[in-house]
Amino acid sequence: MALRVLVVEAKPKIAQVLASFFEERDDEVWHAWKLEEASALLDLIRPDLVLMDLHFPEERWIDFLRSVRQQYPDTKILITTKRIDLQREIQVKQLGIQAFVRQPFTKYWLEQSLYQLGMIPKQPPSPLHPPLSVSTARFPLQTKMTLPYFLIGLLFALAGAYIARQITISALDDQFNQRLIQANHTAANWMARREDKMLTSLRLIANAEGLATAIKKNDTGALQALITPLALNASDHAVHVLNPEGISLLSMRRSAKDSSPAYDTSSGETTFQRLDFVQKALMGLSDQQGDKFIGLAKTAWGDYIYLAAPVYDGGQVAGSILVGQSLQSLAQEFSRETGSEMTIYDISGAPLVSTLSLIEDHPTGNQLATQIISRQNTGGIKRGLTIDQTQYQELLSVWEARGGSDLGILGIALAPKYTLNSSYLLRLETALFLALPVLLLLFVGRTIAATINQPVASLIKAAEEMAQGNAAIKVNSQGNDEISTLTRAFNTMVVSLQENTLFRDLMGYAPGREMSQRLRQTFNVRDLHLEGQKTTATVLATDIRNLTQIASAINPDKFFELLNQYFNLLSPIAANHHGIINKLDGDAMLVYFGVLPEMIPPSEGAWQACKAATTMLQAIEAFNSMCQKLGYPPMITEIGIDTGTVTIGGLSIKDRIHYTVIGDAVKNAQYLESLSRTLFDHSVVLVSGNTITELMDRQFDFHFETIGLYQLRGKAETTTVYKMLPRQAAS
Repeated sequence: MALRVLVVEAKPKIAQVLASFFEERDDEVWHAWKLEEASALLDLIRPDLVLMDLHFPEERWIDFLRSVRQQYPDTKILITTKRIDLQREIQVKQLGIQAFVRQPFTKYWLEQSLYQLGMIPKQPPSPLHPPLSVSTARFPLQTKMTLPYFLIGLLFALAGAYIARQITISALDDQFNQRLIQANHTAANWMARREDKMLTSLRLIANAEGLATAIKKNDTGALQALITPLALNASDHAVHVLNPEGISLLSMRRSAKDSSPAYDTSSGETTFQRLDFVQKALMGLSDQQGDKFIGLAKTAWGDYIYLAAPVYDGGQVAGSILVGQSLQSLAQEFSRETGSEMTIYDISGAPLVSTLSLIEDHPTGNQLATQIISRQNTGGIKRGLTIDQTQYQELLSVWEARGGSDLGILGIALAPKYTLNSSYLLRLETALFLALPVLLLLFVGRTIAATINQPVASLIKAAEEMAQGNAAIKVNSQGNDEISTLTRAFNTMVVSLQENTLFRDLMGYAPGREMSQRLRQTFNVRDLHLEGQKTTATVLATDIRNLTQIASAINPDKFFELLNQYFNLLSPIAANHHGIINKLDGDAMLVYFGVLPEMIPPSEGAWQACKAATTMLQAIEAFNSMCQKLGYPPMITEIGIDTGTVTIGGLSIKDRIHYTVIGDAVKNAQYLESLSRTLFDHSVVLVSGNTITELMDRQFDFHFETIGLYQLRGKAETTTVYKMLPRQAAS
């Protein structure tokens, strides 16, 4: 169902990009440059979706959004934005609007937003690294510079007539190919109609009153009296009545040499006993299409296509009815009706019947037949034939019957016939020679130079401003050559740098390409908000015991070298287990799990935190062994872990944003870390009962020893505290 879409955007180029996306989906699109126009269109069209620029220049932009929410509650709103503006985003979200799409406005991100709004049923598939929204050059720069010389040379080229003739022949060839494809489609539809006609006749005969009784009595006369009127009325070519053993009680066939409607009759034929589709009918089997089955039969009276159906008597199969037509008559009828030649091959590519003579000299062969079958969903294969000194083009495709079964291969052939009109070619040649001098005048050197120089100068100026710190610079992109492509790539790079700056502030380090893509996905589908939200997370706090005393005992340069080695050892462990280092302060580190780069279940976050802590513990022991060998005091580390409800969000100032976590889980983790100092004289991990509960069955991946009941900070009740070790260390 087409959507009614209103685009409220003051910049024409961005509006055109957005409008083009919806127009390609066959949606109805209206565009408003001003809020007054947008308000008028709201009352007129009552849109299903409103797209509005977050940075719309008029001051009443937020009032307009508020009125849309109040007056048209069923209208969806999608906010477009070119850069991050936390203040405006919070204003919009206070109105209950949660759908945002950021530049570049690619098809993938727009479809993601529509899926988020519930306006498309299926989430669009996406590679992990979607390509940049930079189009390839359709008018290369080299072409622009050489085109004037090409036009001058073309004035003196006598090959224009030859080129025009080749174009005409190519066009006629395309028309012929279209005719051949259309004939192939017509053949498929024609065969389907013939099958439906046979199926209708089969149902009438199989359900005829008294048929089952006549079969049980082997009463050939009664069968002939029942079936003949129905077969004549349906113009059936062949009808066979079989007993449960597959032997014909009555066979009625029209003579291939006699055009009269009379039937030749016989009985006792055992040809059908070996046919798989007949046996299915006699056994009373059914498939998705019902209890009727289709197949080809090579018989003494020729190659036939048959439809078989069971005849029931009191719920039991009393016999079977076959209605069929010879393949030769099928091919001849099709050729008479359409003027195309038809050849029917078996599934291995051997010709069965054809309206072309000597077709047996041109089998498709097993290899070509296999290729045709493999391409049956994407189109046929064309080949050339020469029969009786006449050249044909034959389009080969799979003959597919009811239920999707492949009966064989259909070949539809036409003989190309070209007729060239010389007066038409003369007019075309004259037009070319007259047009070329006029076109040459249009390419003035100054225009070409300006076309090349202006965008290059703009790009250089933008690069200089960016080098001076202006990260919001954009370059106006016009045209479709390599310079325009480079300009769009530059704008995309600026947007990526802005995003990476934000993500660096959020993560505390510069994320790689994969991590950046996952973060963008998380924020775009609104699993995570900058303005703050409550969630369940696991917090890990570490602290180095007596770091001040260690610092006083070691040379300052060596001390910071060891401290950097220590944190460079622990930080990757946290990152490898999806932990985000929120604070790194001298001797302490605060890490949270389960929030970034995407929301994960609390149980998974708790497990990742515990896994990270046990890995850190092993790494610290190895690090301290190295310190002792070098004569330095060990860095005994206390680690505390707690899981609970926290508040997460972005704390922003003018030039940066810091994503942080606040809540009792932070205080409890720090308390457990400090508690270990009074209980143990070595590095240790203490875990709260909250985390144990969240781990559920996965707690058995670790070894826990009960320490006792302790009252956490700010809490009246007590909780059990556990010492955690890796499972293998405990054993």
